[in-house]
Amino acid sequence: SAYNQPVNDVLSIVYDLPYGKGRAFGANAPLFMQELLGGWQFLLINSAGSGQAINVTYSPNSFQSVSTILNQRPNQISKNAVLPKSQRLRVNGNQGITTLNLAAFSLPDQNHPYGTAGRNSLRFDPYYNTDFGLHKTFALYPERVSFDFRAEAFNIFNQTNFGFPSSSYSPTSTSFGVVNASNTAPARILQFAGKIIF
Repeated sequence: SAYNQPVNDVLSIVYDLPYGKGRAFGANAPLFMQELLGGWQFLLINSAGSGQAINVTYSPNSFQSVSTILNQRPNQISKNAVLPKSQRLRVNGNQGITTLNLAAFSLPDQNHPYGTAGRNSLRFDPYYNTDFGLHKTFALYPERVSFDFRAEAFNIFNQTNFGFPSSSYSPTSTSFGVVNASNTAPARILQFAGKIIF
């Protein structure tokens, strides 16, 4: 299946710092310390998943064409079709990166238009992402007015999660296996937010 992922894990953690009034530590601390350290809440969302399947196809010529409703696949002549990260090359003015091995495939001949590559025979890079948040509500004057503060970091470890590569094979293709920067998940994003509740 194109959506098959053996591992797809999302772990969410919400933790209230045990310091300040009504908590395990610092209940009798000076007001300044309680305002500084008390009432903070940590949030963590960690996502990890297996890479998605890649279906490598080719555009048949008139001699190889069997049906317009079929996706014909080339021959896969090597198991090393997904390049290790250390062997990937930047292309298109550093706006893309080659992730599939062009030499791992070949075109079938006209008498055997169906290649040996299986449907969804490759699995792309796994996905890792960790989001982190810090939250606190400050009481203000007059009563029942408060200031809500949030600091959030998306992809806090700045993990590179490549988008899906082009999987249409041609022996002379310069785009086969290329992941464009526009399809790649964002790098680390930091943001701060505040609102007054009354």
